[in-house]
Amino acid sequence: MGTIHIALPSDENYVIGLTVTAGSIAYHASKDVKLMMHILDGGIKDDTFAKMAEKIHKLHPHVEFHRIAVDETLFKNYPVWSGNKMTYARLLLAEALPDVSHIIYSDTDFLWLIDIAELWQERSDKEIFLGVQDHPETITREALWAKQHGLPFDHNRYFGAGLSFYNLDKFREEGIIGQVTDFLGKYPDVFFADQTALNYLLHDRVKFLPQKWQTLSIALTPENVSHPIAIHYGGDIPWRRDKFWTFPISDSTLLWYAMLDHINGQRPGTSIKSHLTTWQRIYKRALANIYHHSVSRVIFNYMLKVSGRASYITNLNRFVIDLGISNRTATYRVLLLDLQ
Repeated sequence: MGTIHIALPSDENYVIGLTVTAGSIAYHASKDVKLMMHILDGGIKDDTFAKMAEKIHKLHPHVEFHRIAVDETLFKNYPVWSGNKMTYARLLLAEALPDVSHIIYSDTDFLWLIDIAELWQERSDKEIFLGVQDHPETITREALWAKQHGLPFDHNRYFGAGLSFYNLDKFREEGIIGQVTDFLGKYPDVFFADQTALNYLLHDRVKFLPQKWQTLSIALTPENVSHPIAIHYGGDIPWRRDKFWTFPISDSTLLWYAMLDHINGQRPGTSIKSHLTTWQRIYKRALANIYHHSVSRVIFNYMLKVSGRASYITNLNRFVIDLGISNRTATYRVLLLDLQ
């Protein structure tokens, strides 16, 4: 039986994301492989971890967990990104796993609706890194940063590090992590932390993978979501829908919560009720439905403009995409996705 090595980062606050990412990987993975999940642990309580692991074990017959303690003081000289330094935890993999040659890294704001064993077949001793081209918005920002610093930039060869396939042997042999440290020391104002550094250090050596392995939720379409896909909720975190009134319950959000319900062994719709009040659910889903129709969208946007809230329009348009998914069909789409 082959073993697939997977790295997933989390602290106590992100365990809900870890649960869905690990659970969706386990649910859709081939059952004739072993899933070795290396958890980059930024401070998960033991009882929290045990409860999460118990749920994942029920989804796949061959899952093992390995916790790698992450001490953020190791990155004290690195720039803070998104409020903390957990993004740099993946830089520990080469040293923490000396006997592992290849590993798939996934951020824990992913929903996997595809067999990770298929991706594992892409590993190669010749390739140092496999990744997926990032979203155009990110690439545009990085291009601007590069121009400001007089650095070369290739729009067609910029990857998003949320899904990364590392050749750890080559990382160790070439001292890539030390090179990342040097880069961040020279350019502490990077937009995207170690992702920026890795893109510059590996730019002409990356093997690019199909977009299906990392499709941002804001880039979903009825067509691509109907096929096997790994969805990245970057900047579109489903379990934080209560934080901002302009964050609706989008179709992609329904998919994420449907997976969480299944992992928790709950009836469809249970998880979202525990995170949002009845009023929030009604309002936020209605907001999504308003933007699913051109006429109601135009009227609502006009109301926002005349009320001095025009700045909300961009955010709403960004996160509300009509995928043809409802509360009733979300569970079916997540659990019974046609893989042919």
